[in-house]
Amino acid sequence: MTSDWFLCCIFVQVVASMDSSASKYGAILCPQPPWTEIINDIGSLLKDLVAFYNQNLQRTPSRILYYRNGENDTQFQTVIETEVASVLKACKSFNIRCQPKVNCIVVEKRRHIRFFSRDTDDGNLLKGTLTEFYHCSANAQMGDSRLNRYVLLSNGDGFTANQLQEIIYVSCLPCLLCPLCCSERSGVP
Repeated sequence: MTSDWFLCCIFVQVVASMDSSASKYGAILCPQPPWTEIINDIGSLLKDLVAFYNQNLQRTPSRILYYRNGENDTQFQTVIETEVASVLKACKSFNIRCQPKVNCIVVEKRRHIRFFSRDTDDGNLLKGTLTEFYHCSANAQMGDSRLNRYVLLSNGDGFTANQLQEIIYVSCLPCLLCPLCCSERSGVP
């Protein structure tokens, strides 16, 4: 085993809802060249998932909302120019009439920002706290509240800030029967 073994272990995972109630999912896992931040050929991955969606529902999706992690502020424009454009192109190549509204949200998980509550004994924020686009979605151990920052890069649906915050909060709940939240949205690796 060489010291460069980790260079071949970069993978992209795309997870998509396969029904109108978001209870069935399809996933594709694809290797990617090392040190590549932009998802290479996201269009072909998505085209396969659109085909599965079409097979299940006999129609193409009217909107695509995808969460993306691993990007920093300087790469946002590149994501818009390459990934979002590739998603639209893939949908059109699947079916010329398939022109979904594309919404791309970047989730930044390793933020050095911390918020503290004055109203709790342990200093943690209460779950459900939403500050601009920072979201504390889960209970934490004493003084260890971690926030995710959500940045909307493509707003094909024209979501308002409140609508987007509600979508993000609700999608962090794994199911209605479970009162606990996940630390980030389901499907974000």
